[in-house]
Amino acid sequence: MIYIGTSGYSYDDWVGPFYPEGTKKDEFLDFYVKEFDTNELNFTYYRMPTANMLENFVDKVPEGFLWMVKAPSEITHEQEDPIANAKMFNAALKPMQDADKFACALVQFPSSFHATEENNDYLKKLAEAFEDTRVVVEFRNREWVTEDTFDLLHDNGLGFCCVDQPQFKTLLPPVDIATSPVAYV
Repeated sequence: MIYIGTSGYSYDDWVGPFYPEGTKKDEFLDFYVKEFDTNELNFTYYRMPTANMLENFVDKVPEGFLWMVKAPSEITHEQEDPIANAKMFNAALKPMQDADKFACALVQFPSSFHATEENNDYLKKLAEAFEDTRVVVEFRNREWVTEDTFDLLHDNGLGFCCVDQPQFKTLLPPVDIATSPVAYV
């Protein structure tokens, strides 16, 4: 019911503090899965993954391990043909979903993504494009912390990502609310 993991796992500076000295980069995941049962894949933000790419991650982890996969910037930041890109991303997730090793897609918006009617409509369209895929939304602008936002997410089957981040005036405060069956902290 509760999975604990980190955002990424392939960090050279973790050798020593987390990975034993001498651990090679291609051994990081083998060690990681002994300590954690979930992980957020971040490289997918920088390039659209393919089903083959994500299938490789399925085969590298034991039963019961779940992946969260960050949506590509084409969907969250660039928003060029986002619905087509969301459908392409959704299709790439299929191997993880079929293997029961998929927790959710993380759709992380920039602080410039404001709480507007246009962006509310965008979220509704994204929810449709993702169909039955579990999606969690991470906002980086405190304008979104409203009951209307939580209702919008809930009504469209989208989860809310509760983040603990520096308390700058535009960033979100810590909020603990679940708007879908997946709670993401």
